[in-house]
Amino acid sequence: MSSRRSPFLTPAKASLVMVALGTIALMGVPGVGAYLPPAGTLAGIVLDRRGEAVEDIPVALFDAASLSLLEVAHTDAHGRFAFQQASSRFHLFAHPAPASGRVGAWRLSLSREEGREVEISLPSAHPVHVAVTDEMGMPIEGAEVRAYDARATGEESTVVVRVLTDEEGEALLPAPPAAHIGVVGHDGHHLSGWRFDQEIPPGGADFAFSLPRGTLFHGRVVGPGDQPLSGILVSAWDERAEGWQWNGYQLTDPDGRFDLFGAEESTVLRAVDLTQSYLPLALAAENGPRMSVELARGAPLRIHCTDGEEGDLPSRVWVWSPEGQAWSWGTRTDDKGTLQASVSSRHAVVARPLRGDAAAPVAAWDRFYDAPDLELSPAAGGGD
Repeated sequence: MSSRRSPFLTPAKASLVMVALGTIALMGVPGVGAYLPPAGTLAGIVLDRRGEAVEDIPVALFDAASLSLLEVAHTDAHGRFAFQQASSRFHLFAHPAPASGRVGAWRLSLSREEGREVEISLPSAHPVHVAVTDEMGMPIEGAEVRAYDARATGEESTVVVRVLTDEEGEALLPAPPAAHIGVVGHDGHHLSGWRFDQEIPPGGADFAFSLPRGTLFHGRVVGPGDQPLSGILVSAWDERAEGWQWNGYQLTDPDGRFDLFGAEESTVLRAVDLTQSYLPLALAAENGPRMSVELARGAPLRIHCTDGEEGDLPSRVWVWSPEGQAWSWGTRTDDKGTLQASVSSRHAVVARPLRGDAAAPVAAWDRFYDAPDLELSPAAGGGD
């Protein structure tokens, strides 16, 4: 049964209790021992990567809009669970015990559908040892180490493990076989460090991070006519020997302002509009820690993603802006596979379907704007 926070016994809950007691009473009656899976407005199953059911795993249900925790359920002996009151759009997280040999898994931005069962697959856990020091080689205690599942399907990669380094600057954590390993900047003074797309062998892997100190960049994002733009996602990146490193992000306030730590000599700021009303922009921070970022409007483009057989295909969509030398945010289409975007006169569009059984990402490269509508589908060869 699912775990509920409310202490009140409503008539609906009383009915559920009576049903449960009646079921227990009938278990000893011949012919009444058939398995009945948990029932509710949302049901699902937790499996390991071999397809076998995983018992007694807590599964958390979050509302997609507010990120509020709504309910927690545990899987039964058949790996199944159910929630009683799921919102129309939700996130799920299955959280196995550290000693289980598995790591957690997210399912993000799902829609409730009648009769649909949600499947969560838990990756096996491989040990990872991380050592974190500053530029002088001194250990950094309390740095946050993260592991992401690089093989997550349907949605973007998500963090599945978070631990803090000890006084020696070290941490031991379980990680998926394919993982992104990151150390988030500590106390705002040290920059972050990342190792993307790492294959972790069963015997484990070791990573060493040397985190440089950062500089605080103050900025403001504006549109045409110096209009302040709020809610713009600004992220800071810098290039090191290990490749491009991500140092965090911030949404601009009502005055269009942001504050981010970066590397003083090599930081690149990327500003993207989550609603895709303005064109994305990558801007090198060459003139010191104070800077202004101006975003331009493009031409309106209605993008419709289909499966090639006249079926709508909800997807995440990215648009490339040659002027800004940046990709837009991977904005989700509506349930009919449509999205209103703003594009340059020449651009590229990439759509990644959100359905697990859908085809690979579909793209239209080096596309010239000649109409306000674009249909993306495998049958159309990507749309161009």
